[in-house]
Amino acid sequence: MRTLHVATITVVFQVLIAVGSDWAAVSAPQRSQPLVPRAVLKLIVEHPALAPYLHPELASRVPLVVSDHLLEPGVTPSKFGQPLRIVPDREVGTQPHLRITSFEVDGSRAKAVVEYRVEGVRAVFDLRRNSNGWWTVVDAKVTEHQSDSAFAAVQSRGETVMGVDQYTSTHVFEDLPDGGRIILERDPHADTAGVARIRQHMHDITAAFEAGDFTKPFQVHAEAVPGTSVMAARRSTIRYVEIDRPRGAEVRIRTTDPAALAAVHEFLAFQRGAHHAPEHRGEKGHGP
Repeated sequence: MRTLHVATITVVFQVLIAVGSDWAAVSAPQRSQPLVPRAVLKLIVEHPALAPYLHPELASRVPLVVSDHLLEPGVTPSKFGQPLRIVPDREVGTQPHLRITSFEVDGSRAKAVVEYRVEGVRAVFDLRRNSNGWWTVVDAKVTEHQSDSAFAAVQSRGETVMGVDQYTSTHVFEDLPDGGRIILERDPHADTAGVARIRQHMHDITAAFEAGDFTKPFQVHAEAVPGTSVMAARRSTIRYVEIDRPRGAEVRIRTTDPAALAAVHEFLAFQRGAHHAPEHRGEKGHGP
């Protein structure tokens, strides 16, 4: 797994977790997998290591959704001025959400692993509990969640669908107040035939998206892409325009419909993570 970002935080967050029957129940020998107390969840969502990935400016990210996987019942913490939305793991689907994938407790030490798939990251939190029952986060590391082999598979399928080498092309998926845009360009000095293929591909997906057809993104990612079901259902409220660029093309997406706008931003966020792509023009996406 290649490291995308590592944040080691020395600032100590503390929260008192009562030591009583509830803790005894989750740490009892008969339970193979301990559950995460809600107070530890509060430490996780408030930790600065995750802050760059949560994007509260996007409508689809507030309230912050958390899967109930490995989560102990209790008082729900808040984030961005609203209570977290705890959703049963079997119902959370493809909406942006934090999910605790593992929680290990060894005496006064614990390790929680959390994934935020929409951003393509996972976070590992090392915790300590003192004799008074206070938990602290002593270290937090955020790394790339998507494996190199998974990214290579996306690149390979992308070349098949788009007709150009993904490693010598640049994607940008930019959120805008009225929608967003998808940019695909060949690297400088790349072949002119590749530029022509990009323009044809962007023309084709513009027509397909207008018709509510998101087959091509599915073919690239081998899964239903978040946001596309709403974008298809509300296609009459979304306008797509293909624009040629010197080394490729872009698709400009506009809507005044709040639900469609949230879906567009969800769609673009997923694409940024899967393609290791930047959000703004002029930045080159990360290679494998």
